[in-house]
Amino acid sequence: MDAPELAAAPRSPLAERVLVVAFLLGLALPGAGLLAGHGDRDDVGRENRSAAPWPDAPGAEGVARWPAAFSAWLDDSLAFRTALVRLHNALLVLGLDTSPTPRVLLGRDRWMFLGGEDHVDNARRSRPLTADERARWRDVLAARATWARGLGMEPVLLVAPSKSSVYPEQLPARLAPVAERSRLDELLDTLAPVIDVVDVRDALREAKARELVYYPLGSHWTGPGAHRAYEVLVERLRPRVPGLGAPWPRDAFRAEPHDPRGDNWATRLHIGDLVTQDTTTLVPLRAPGVRQLDAAAAGFPARVQLWVNDDDTLPRAVLLHDSFGNALLPFLALHFSAVVAVPHRYVDPAVVRQVVESSDADVLVEEIVEYAFVRAPPPDLRPGAAPGS
Repeated sequence: MDAPELAAAPRSPLAERVLVVAFLLGLALPGAGLLAGHGDRDDVGRENRSAAPWPDAPGAEGVARWPAAFSAWLDDSLAFRTALVRLHNALLVLGLDTSPTPRVLLGRDRWMFLGGEDHVDNARRSRPLTADERARWRDVLAARATWARGLGMEPVLLVAPSKSSVYPEQLPARLAPVAERSRLDELLDTLAPVIDVVDVRDALREAKARELVYYPLGSHWTGPGAHRAYEVLVERLRPRVPGLGAPWPRDAFRAEPHDPRGDNWATRLHIGDLVTQDTTTLVPLRAPGVRQLDAAAAGFPARVQLWVNDDDTLPRAVLLHDSFGNALLPFLALHFSAVVAVPHRYVDPAVVRQVVESSDADVLVEEIVEYAFVRAPPPDLRPGAAPGS
């Protein structure tokens, strides 16, 4: 005998009207608030970007693009935007364990990893290097090493591992590697004959048993992680660079709480108080004798950093780096009378060349993050090299 169907309890006309009015108010209030002068654009910067500007009047060629530009401005300007974005992201992350943006992958224990095709390919090892890609990386880095040696510098390449290489156990299950060897493994074989490559993956995997070496909600190494990479780098350089002292060990520093909002995707998603991370920075137990100077006042171009040591008899170094290099600088400055740091992917190659050639440095350290190997290699810095080569 079939079970009787249960009829839904009827709603009163008043309840139906209340639901309709609430729904319409929810749709209308953000726009009405904007028209009343209460737009909410102040917190867009927390998302690591600028709010979309009001679009210019469309010209003959810009008519098709104007609606999208207006939509972007409107999305960033509606009243209650921050509260609505926060509610949306909290429901997805906390309620459904789902990332609200393709730019972020939500892993185990709500760890966050960079999304996007390049980062997924790197984590899954799903796109091996082609022979042409290996050759291009080898040729550019070999040319750079030869150029550095011609300037009297000892060249070395430091690879900053992707977080997924150090904490693969925190990745989403769907991103399990499909190959035994990564692009970096392949590239190490190719580069070994032409430049000294410092691979710190094993050192960081060992250090993570004691303390966090990457930000759970970010993409970079922490102070302790940068310190471990610095130890390996300096030990590698010491036999070839006279006057380079031993790296300061971990117990020469104390850990202090660090602002967790910096490298933090939860903050950018407006839920940094709901999904949190505990992070530390390292502070020397004794006066390090190093300081950062105003590089612009010293004649260096924009974006360049200059760190100096009180001991001017120490060697000098140039660091070509991406965003991982910033955390290395306070450690490297312990060993060099001057460290000139250039974020070379964001500075014109001709300017980078000029800075390096005028530095009178003994060491050229190039730091490249592992996931960059799914992209084109950096430009050739030698004089006369074709732009973008």
